[in-house]
Amino acid sequence: MDLSFLIPGKIRRQVLQYFVENPDVQVHIRGLARELGASPQQIYQELLNMEGWGLLFSSSQGNQRVFRVNKKFPLLPPIEDLFRSLKEENSRSYDIVQTFDLKER
Repeated sequence: MDLSFLIPGKIRRQVLQYFVENPDVQVHIRGLARELGASPQQIYQELLNMEGWGLLFSSSQGNQRVFRVNKKFPLLPPIEDLFRSLKEENSRSYDIVQTFDLKER
């Protein structure tokens, strides 16, 4: 299962997952683009969107802009829970106890 039904943009899902898994990190646009294998323009647009929502903060460090999670964002805990649940679901294994041949039935 993945979150494409809920969060249709692949880059948005990747950026959200990155910040959920790394809540204490400060990252610049090109570094995150390298990390996620996406173009800096795509990453920048999503970072601006998330900053507009209040999920992220940005600041200047030298000539670069860095982004970090706003830990007081009210929807952060449910977003973290959603990604944690998805990770648990995807890591779950199932044992096949019995199979049936539908042609015989």
